[in-house]
Amino acid sequence: SCSSDPAPLPLVTTKSARCLVLDNDETLGSFALGSLLYAMYINLCDSPPPIDLFVEKYLRAGGGRPGSISLLQTAAKMLRRGQLDHVVMFTAASNANGWVTFLRECMEVYAGVPAGTISHIIALEQCLTCDKTTGRVIKDLRRICTDTSNVVMVDDKPEYVEHGRVIKVPEYHRHVDIRSLVDQLPCPEKDRDMARRALAEDEALHGGKYSQSRKDNAMYEVTKVVASLFSTP
Repeated sequence: SCSSDPAPLPLVTTKSARCLVLDNDETLGSFALGSLLYAMYINLCDSPPPIDLFVEKYLRAGGGRPGSISLLQTAAKMLRRGQLDHVVMFTAASNANGWVTFLRECMEVYAGVPAGTISHIIALEQCLTCDKTTGRVIKDLRRICTDTSNVVMVDDKPEYVEHGRVIKVPEYHRHVDIRSLVDQLPCPEKDRDMARRALAEDEALHGGKYSQSRKDNAMYEVTKVVASLFSTP
């Protein structure tokens, strides 16, 4: 990255802060089908899915990555003890329809941590730069705080993170069968049929990508690393 980059306006604090920053899709879980289900609810039912339904039938059915609960519970403890100042969700996903805010609430319920444990969201709409060759969003950690010496991000694509330390995790993909959830959408049957077709099209396009990840311990290892990096209050 270019050191002459002017620092962008920080969204969390202008001071130096100890921040754990989390990517969402393919890092904390496999959320592509979850965001599709969310969009179906918003577009066809005029409301998001019930949080408990999403937690039980999607996150606990394999959508949440093994060890994400452990990482969030450890982070919540460290916030209480004054070892961490902020936990931030930083994603290239759009929050225009409220998806990222919804996912944050669901992840907190899933992990059994207090609401607001993840105190800030930085989504596509707050990202300012893209990679010139791939067009992918660049996550500039100075969007969190200008001095990023105590900022650590967990991400499956560290090559798109700049100005800070990144712990790389393998991409996490898991196929969660949402057909029964689509069948239960609280909307007219003709809209449910449309949703079924959309799901079939999505699976035809991306089905191979959802192959099961092998036994995945990455987040348990990350939890240990994070605990040691921020061990002192």
